Amino acid sequence: MKKFFKALFILLILALAAAAGLYRYCLTVLDEIPLQTIRPDLKILEVKSGAKPMQIIKDSVNTPVNDLWYRIWLHQNPELGRIKRGYYSLDGVYNLRDLFAKLTEGKQMSLSFTIVAGTRFDKVLNNLSRASLVEHTLDSQDAMDAYKKELKYDNLEGLFLADTYAYDPNTADTQILGYAHESLVKFLDDEWERRDARVFYKDKYEALIMASIIEKETSLLEEYPLISAVFNNRLNIGMKLQTDPTVIYGIRDRYNGNITKADLKDDNPYNTYVIKGLPPTPISIPSKETIHATLHPANVDYLFFVANGSGGHTFSTNLKDHNRAVKEFLRLLKENKVKSRKDKVKEQILNTTSEIENSIGNESRGLENLVESLFNLKAPEPRNESGSDRKDEASGG
Repeated sequence: MKKFFKALFILLILALAAAAGLYRYCLTVLDEIPLQTIRPDLKILEVKSGAKPMQIIKDSVNTPVNDLWYRIWLHQNPELGRIKRGYYSLDGVYNLRDLFAKLTEGKQMSLSFTIVAGTRFDKVLNNLSRASLVEHTLDSQDAMDAYKKELKYDNLEGLFLADTYAYDPNTADTQILGYAHESLVKFLDDEWERRDARVFYKDKYEALIMASIIEKETSLLEEYPLISAVFNNRLNIGMKLQTDPTVIYGIRDRYNGNITKADLKDDNPYNTYVIKGLPPTPISIPSKETIHATLHPANVDYLFFVANGSGGHTFSTNLKDHNRAVKEFLRLLKENKVKSRKDKVKEQILNTTSEIENSIGNESRGLENLVESLFNLKAPEPRNESGSDRKDEASGG
């Protein structure tokens, strides 16, 4: 009998030891569950409405274990069931703990596409083709023709409002453009209803054309209403607009940074040095500010403007004053070119003297003083051997 109880006792001890070992093993496994790594190929996770945490785990972890362990872990952490639907970027998410922290906090990814004011539609399309997680559908001429037909325009230039548009992953490019077009239509409609009585545009599309021109003429917000006034006044008296951006748009790829006399005479429908009135379509993407300025020009009599050399323009009411402003601009331009060349030569000479100084020591200081005097700059005062400034010993009489 004693042997029986002894054997039973030993079995009990072994069972308890096994149970303790199993318990420690379970704790170890459960402790390792939140540290399980996420699949390296998984960059974005879509959580649909009603998605179950268990399924998310199975779809996300790199090396899944038995479902039982996940069920126990989720049972121990009921707050993990409060995940929020949406799209999530998995940048910086390395394990299940990181993943569920993001899903329960609802830190969804944000995607956006910016349409920059003053750019052309072909540039917008090019940027859109490189945007992240966009479904590209406008990748053929047939698709583009179909989209033009949908918008009921043969030319899509200027039909989208400059702004930043948020979108979900895998949104079609036409849908993003749709946001921008709808924004333009709404804003233009509102501004047209409140337009100034002095504007001379037959319809909203003509106003859009003008806004696209103003967008290319200046980057200064305060000049928008003034340039709008110039062009509005010119249209009122039947004067040609004669605006360089339309020339550049008309000659397209032939533009190399300079407008020639031949360019100004080029017979194309966008050249406002040749045609009267507005070109047939917008020439760039307009902004809210230029649309507003187009329909609310400043109450001034200006007919001319020219660059003033400091980023803005000089405005004039008559040709005499305008020619004077042009002459001043050309003078400043020439002066700046001379100064630029002068500074470049000076820099080259000083660099040479610096190299000499490195070779023969401080005795080359006289060369630097000579260079400074050649360029009418005040050279540093000579210093005596003690290092103090040398006093002028000449008599003041």
